[in-house]
Amino acid sequence: EIKSIGHGVTLKADLVNTFEVRCVVLELAQEISGRLRENGLFAVALELDVRQNNLNHIVYRTRPQTPTQSAKEICSVLMKSFASRYNWDLPIRSLTVRASQLCDESGTVFQTDLFSDLEKIEKQKRIDDAVWDVRDRFGEKKIIPASLLLNTKMPGSSTKESVLPGMMYK
Repeated sequence: EIKSIGHGVTLKADLVNTFEVRCVVLELAQEISGRLRENGLFAVALELDVRQNNLNHIVYRTRPQTPTQSAKEICSVLMKSFASRYNWDLPIRSLTVRASQLCDESGTVFQTDLFSDLEKIEKQKRIDDAVWDVRDRFGEKKIIPASLLLNTKMPGSSTKESVLPGMMYK
């Protein structure tokens, strides 16, 4: 039985602002979401493990409103926790996203509070299902968030820089 699903990365360069962190967390959340979906599991608890460039670790633990396997929800919940508590005294060298307290869809009762918008949650689930259907059929990188097209400082990042010959423009 799977207890948790996580994915982490040491970056090519230090992250120096919240936007850069969000891009990396979103990419890691995509990986976690895919593994949760493959196994038919939902995350009840989420963790963001931050390693600063002096190798100190800080772990942010939080819970989504309902058990989730949505990359958008995973990223949103973790970033809310991170942004409210990280003070940027040092840049960030590595990040790990982890989903824990996993449950499967069959035995799970999804209970929300009075203020949750169930229609919005269901609509997001249908969107996620459609996106993952396209990814399953045509490849994982066929539909990605636009922010992941930027230089995310991830190793093996697919961003390419075009260099034109210099002598033509002198």
